[in-house]
Amino acid sequence: MNLVADWFRRTFSDPRVVALILALVAGFTVILFFGNMLAPVLASLVIAYLLEGVVGILEHYHLPRLLAVIVVFVAFMLFVVLIIFGVLPLASSQLTE
Repeated sequence: MNLVADWFRRTFSDPRVVALILALVAGFTVILFFGNMLAPVLASLVIAYLLEGVVGILEHYHLPRLLAVIVVFVAFMLFVVLIIFGVLPLASSQLTE
């Protein structure tokens, strides 16, 4: 029992460790309670991060940023529409057979 008590005192006497543990507990609590609301936000952040790379490539080819953003946005929207109206009905009909 003394071994556990010594480890506990050594580990938790450092304020950085305590702050890290509190931050992790707070983060997990937020994810636990707000996970359903955070999922679309996190998905949108990932999509924005990925599309920013494409915008950067278009800017490298001397396309103005606004035009690059519009082109990437329209292409992404067309991709989403293609998935919704093209692939999903096909997959749905194959799953029902």
